[in-house]
Amino acid sequence: MLMTLILSTGAWLFSCLVLVKLGKLLMRKDRAQANLWFALLSLSMISVLPISSNLVEQAIPEVLHTLPSHVESVVVSELTIKASEALATLDIMLYTLFTLWFLGALRKAWLLIKLRRHFIQLVDTAQPYKNHYSSHPMFVLPIDMSPFVFGLRKPKIILPRYFLHLQDHEQHALLCHELTHISYKDHISVIMWRMLCCLFWFNPFIHEMEKEFIHAMEHRCDRKTVQHFKLPPLQYAQSLLTCLKRSMVHQHQHQGFAHFSSSALSVDEYKQRLTDIVKPKRISQVSVTVFLCAVSIGVLFTKYITNPVFNATPPDWQYPVKNISISSHFGHISKIRNNRPHGGVDFIGKAGTSVYNAAPGKVLIADATSLASKYGNVVLIQHSNGYQTLYSHLDDFNVKAGDWLKHYQVIGSMGSTGKVTGAHLHFEMLQNGQRIDPLSKYAN
Repeated sequence: MLMTLILSTGAWLFSCLVLVKLGKLLMRKDRAQANLWFALLSLSMISVLPISSNLVEQAIPEVLHTLPSHVESVVVSELTIKASEALATLDIMLYTLFTLWFLGALRKAWLLIKLRRHFIQLVDTAQPYKNHYSSHPMFVLPIDMSPFVFGLRKPKIILPRYFLHLQDHEQHALLCHELTHISYKDHISVIMWRMLCCLFWFNPFIHEMEKEFIHAMEHRCDRKTVQHFKLPPLQYAQSLLTCLKRSMVHQHQHQGFAHFSSSALSVDEYKQRLTDIVKPKRISQVSVTVFLCAVSIGVLFTKYITNPVFNATPPDWQYPVKNISISSHFGHISKIRNNRPHGGVDFIGKAGTSVYNAAPGKVLIADATSLASKYGNVVLIQHSNGYQTLYSHLDDFNVKAGDWLKHYQVIGSMGSTGKVTGAHLHFEMLQNGQRIDPLSKYAN
């Protein structure tokens, strides 16, 4: 479980890195694609979501942990102690990771709450401003800073002190910009990104996506403001520059608010923003859709390569050895086994004889410690349709847990490890956690 968590997190981080790079490439063509970053964030989740055409429980069947009554109690005790110690260690590591994540998220959330309280106190000092532009309430602060939108359900526009001294066309441009932010619900989107950064504080690429979204959001707002309110682009750009010069830009104001002159932007980014207002570069939505479809296919293909899906069709079974010589059948009762039915089929042969997987699948176990010591070196493979096969008493392994196997690959060699009287392969087949006769799946 711990290894699965680590691998899934690593895969997610890598997919986020690749998607950020691809997103930046597309942004060179059109910097106003704000929704692109929500789409790329959603695509990054594919790498950690379980996708399978046949959902199966890839777990160790309980029946394999059930020891026969004739096994000495000391062995049972040793296995129980080892299992308990392993589970305790795993629990400690998982609790430690969870605690680290929780403390990190709590710290980020506290900083966000603290920042929001600061702005609430700031907004309380503002005076109402009567306007004829919109039904949204507007307030003027007693200080100079960038204007911004505040509030989720009932957003209000918070204006700086210098707003009262701007020319009419500059006031109009500023207010139109903030109204465009409200119409696109940018103030809500920014809060959502802040919350995502709190939850996934350990992923630097989420922060990078947030930053790129802020850039794209402002580019989109500029473009839509000019288009919707029919403002002269050059005059609008000059108004933006005027507000930028007169603002006392707050250090953290981009973290949770949508506003005219965002401190999330550098000087070069402001130059790009002003250039895009006057000479916008556009890309068609069809191209963006094609790009996202291509990225989706790429992510799904990568997911399939690293974690192939199980087919819904029954496996095409092959014998695990080439020379078939059976010494004990399924259900056979013997005094050696304390008159208990045999749980599989025994194939006899020379030590070192190659053993093959009976069908394609994923290796769940490849060791001598996960199951009872009577099995010796054992391999357990998960197949489609809820089937599993077990190969025990192996001399050595050619596979490891987590490997995906194709048709008829060598997984190890026949041996005499565990509780045996001679070299052979003990082969079991299970369906939905219950043992079945392996020979019932073969034509001959």
